[in-house]
Amino acid sequence: MLPPLDYLPPVKRAAIDAFFDFPPGMSSEAVNRELLPTMLERMRPYMEGRQEPRLKNWYILTWPGGGTIGARVIEERRIGELERLVRDKIVVGLPDTRVFTVEGDLFGGIGGSARSVGIHLQSEDTARLNRVALEGRSLLEKLFPGAAVQSFPNPDDVALELHAVPDDRRIAEVGWDRATLGTVVRAVGEGAWLGEYFDGKSRLPIILRSSEGTTPEDLSNAPLMTPAGLVVRLGDLVQLSTVLGPPAIRRLNHRRTVTLTVDPPASLSLETVLSTIDAKVLPPLRAHMPPDGSMRLAGSADSLSQTLAAMSRVFALALIVLLLLMTVLFRSVRDSVIVLLTVPLALVGGVFGLRLLDLVKFQALDLLSMIG
Repeated sequence: MLPPLDYLPPVKRAAIDAFFDFPPGMSSEAVNRELLPTMLERMRPYMEGRQEPRLKNWYILTWPGGGTIGARVIEERRIGELERLVRDKIVVGLPDTRVFTVEGDLFGGIGGSARSVGIHLQSEDTARLNRVALEGRSLLEKLFPGAAVQSFPNPDDVALELHAVPDDRRIAEVGWDRATLGTVVRAVGEGAWLGEYFDGKSRLPIILRSSEGTTPEDLSNAPLMTPAGLVVRLGDLVQLSTVLGPPAIRRLNHRRTVTLTVDPPASLSLETVLSTIDAKVLPPLRAHMPPDGSMRLAGSADSLSQTLAAMSRVFALALIVLLLLMTVLFRSVRDSVIVLLTVPLALVGGVFGLRLLDLVKFQALDLLSMIG
């Protein structure tokens, strides 16, 4: 029986990273005032070498809604102590903040390893999409204790956004349409992109932007010259309102998307994680998705299936080429086939060796083991 399949083996680096999801609506000033001083005070004895393990270097980086802290130890053999230190002392007890801690991975990107699995949830119904994402995140955290589970963007996080509902009749009366008004609204707001200017060496974007204020009242009172020769307020053409919405809109293939990622513990193979997700996560999420909703696996799940298909084709081709070469060398098809029959026995021996190693420490059939 084959060991459980995996994609790439974990190749760790001597660094610990912790990632944060700050409370919804928490400003950067509040983070700098309430959270960062607490973490810095907890880290100070280790940064100054007064307590063990001593730190080689460290950093803290924040952005709206989240952040990360990273640290390295002088003695790399103590990386396990550093992980427990960061998880149990440095980032513990931060109010209303989701935190997960991982050891750095050479094959991984920011916030995950080469073994992370993604679930793309897509729908234009933002409210239901966020509810399904929260349900999926809760299921993943329950099914994979100790795993790093994230969502992009974070459904918990909200920010103020300005809604503009056009008055189609009034827009037509002044000689515009919705597309033109959209450009006008962008010009009054953050700016409308008109094109690029190339001076022979570099390209400069051309942005049309109003000099009016940026509050909703200022935008509503912005005067507009229309093709009909009338000067009207923007508020006469659109109804502006301030509501709470997501801080970011993520789209894949032009569809609004929330992506759930799970970075499983080293003791779980990718095949086990995928089978658990397929049996216990996707069915309940699919039942609660909006009518226009869809979901698919991504990340290492895609990579593993593509790699297995490619390696199967290459392996079959290699056997054919090997048979032809041995036939030319031995001048006998019969002898070549007999030699080729030893390949399955070698595969059995390799699988048996992996099973023996798995008795001592966890060992999956990853990509490097397949190649070997």
